[in-house]
Amino acid sequence: MTNPGKVPDSQFYEPESKLIEHSSISIEVPTQPKTYCDKCQKRRPDRAHHCKRCKQCVLKMDHHCPWINNCVGEANQGRDLYKKLVAK
Repeated sequence: MTNPGKVPDSQFYEPESKLIEHSSISIEVPTQPKTYCDKCQKRRPDRAHHCKRCKQCVLKMDHHCPWINNCVGEANQGRDLYKKLVAK
């Protein structure tokens, strides 16, 4: 079983921001809005989802695969594709 790309602790994912300047006004705007997972008690980036079966948030989660009993996400997507191609 490979790590699908678990969302790390919230301090790792501080929102990125960009500075917008217009005349004499400077505004800092977050470029990546974050959501909060009530189950994991963590802030999570876009495209991260909580898996009920794995009980964790997974980065760029694609799906939970019942055959390997694991999520397919950012860290193991290539391996999952390889397994599908070999199985055909």
